[in-house]
Amino acid sequence: MEKRNTLKKKYMEKEIHGKRNTWKKKYMEKETRRSV
Repeated sequence: MEKRNTLKKKYMEKEIHGKRNTWKKKYMEKETRRSV
């Protein structure tokens, strides 16, 4: 049970990190379009 919880935590952190990366990517694309 303990091991499963840590795995779940790691997965959730990965999900949050992925969302942050997609937001960053979208933001960067917007910025590059503006600068062009």
